[in-house]
Amino acid sequence: MKAVKQITHFILQFILWLISWCLTPIIEFLTLVVVSVKYKWQAINYFDGKGLEADYRSARDNRSLWNFLLVGKNGEKFTRKMNNTISQMIGRNSYIRGGLTWFGWFIYMLLYIIDVSAWFKGGHCRASLK
Repeated sequence: MKAVKQITHFILQFILWLISWCLTPIIEFLTLVVVSVKYKWQAINYFDGKGLEADYRSARDNRSLWNFLLVGKNGEKFTRKMNNTISQMIGRNSYIRGGLTWFGWFIYMLLYIIDVSAWFKGGHCRASLK
């Protein structure tokens, strides 16, 4: 009986998560329209922090995935209570021998190449620590 209750709870929570995931793009688009009309496109920087917020949220909410894909056996793990971006955690673990998996190093190098502004600052991930 308890197992049925847990499965039912899981299914309901999953359905709610799917609904919120589907509504998010619609809500963001409507917010863009409202802000654009209300401020006549003068407040377009209203959305500046959205990417960073998503990065923090993903680092926290998807910690099991990131720990599996990015963090090596000696690395610092993503946790629920942390306040770091994914790049910051990759940067921290790049200093630790065995801190990143091969995929973690691949993402590290990919971000290093993409972020030209951080080429002379140790790369995107290490520059994000400062």
